Amino acid sequence: MTWLLSDILDSPIEKSDAPLAYEDVGRIGPHRIRQMHAVPRHGKQSNLISGNIFLNVNHMGSNKLVHMIRDPRDVSVSHLYYYFISNLMDVIVWMGGEGYEWGSGKPISQIFDEIHLDVKHEWIKQGWSTFVLNWELCSMEHSMVRYEDLLRDSKGQLTELMLELGFDVREERIEQAIDRQAFDVKRKQIEEELHLRLYGPSIQLRNLRKGVAGDWKTHYHQCHAKLAQEIFGDMMLKLGYVEDERWWRQMDLPPKD
Repeated sequence: MTWLLSDILDSPIEKSDAPLAYEDVGRIGPHRIRQMHAVPRHGKQSNLISGNIFLNVNHMGSNKLVHMIRDPRDVSVSHLYYYFISNLMDVIVWMGGEGYEWGSGKPISQIFDEIHLDVKHEWIKQGWSTFVLNWELCSMEHSMVRYEDLLRDSKGQLTELMLELGFDVREERIEQAIDRQAFDVKRKQIEEELHLRLYGPSIQLRNLRKGVAGDWKTHYHQCHAKLAQEIFGDMMLKLGYVEDERWWRQMDLPPKD
């Protein structure tokens, strides 16, 4: 989404707490695009917590917020590959936030120690369901885009988003940006133009592993699905990612040795 907005609005991406979204392609438009891992903080003051930094949105002026959401089962598979975590069960527990543990009795703190991840970020501590809920309850004006809808109808979703954000953008411009930001195009660009990326090409290419919706079905067995239902089943049902709480029973059992 960061790359798409930058391309559509012909504006640079600002270096931020998510430098993997940054690309130095010389855009000079009037806007600044920034990716954040942020959650709202509720109370008398409307703030965003980005990492552990509080951003007072009352001082954000005309800044516009876009919240991306994705099926947590696909998110768990992405984490599995991006962070080189060997056990998918550990990833699902990790996404549950502080306080969860599974059948082996392994606490989430131990999981973080084993995979050497920083647990300080509030959005990680809260877990996926609470993260989504906080955005639902957020009083700050923002737009929400579902990743699966963006894949299904990129032009329609982006056209609607531009209107919602108050930008008058020609459909041709949106179509061209979609073509330029396609996965195969970006992969080739990263491989050929290494100087345009921070952290080097390997970590960037891990961000472009597949990007498909529903890839979790090739990784989940019934044990994973049951745990996912326990940890974020209610929110998946609310968002329409599952039809009922018994969906996990339809998963195949793991193959016998």
